[in-house]
Amino acid sequence: MRVLVIDIGGTHIKAIATGRKDPVKIPSGPTLTPKDMVGLVRQAIGGWSFDAVSIGYPGPVVHGRAVSEPRNLGSGWVGYNFRRAFGCPVKEKGPIPDRPRRPVARWQLMIALTLSVPDEDWLVPWE
Repeated sequence: MRVLVIDIGGTHIKAIATGRKDPVKIPSGPTLTPKDMVGLVRQAIGGWSFDAVSIGYPGPVVHGRAVSEPRNLGSGWVGYNFRRAFGCPVKEKGPIPDRPRRPVARWQLMIALTLSVPDEDWLVPWE
């Protein structure tokens, strides 16, 4: 399966497909609508072949659909039919994960852990 991956940002849209090495970068902005985005992506990728589309959406997504309009783009994103626009299955993903698949009891905690390496200046030899 060949997947077209689209990352929608406030200043640029990036798109890449299975088997491609370099993404295309398309300017976006506060007036960009979903219809504009589809047209710009289709124009930029030319004749690329793909069987499905994965869209990184700059806002909350629940059950694979945007639930609020992005602050840094135009309107019309919520409820837009990307499947019809691209002619194949589409999955929208947001920066905020979907809610948990099962209820969480009050005493349970959900923890996100980020690991990183500190700067060299932080490392001080032990004496």
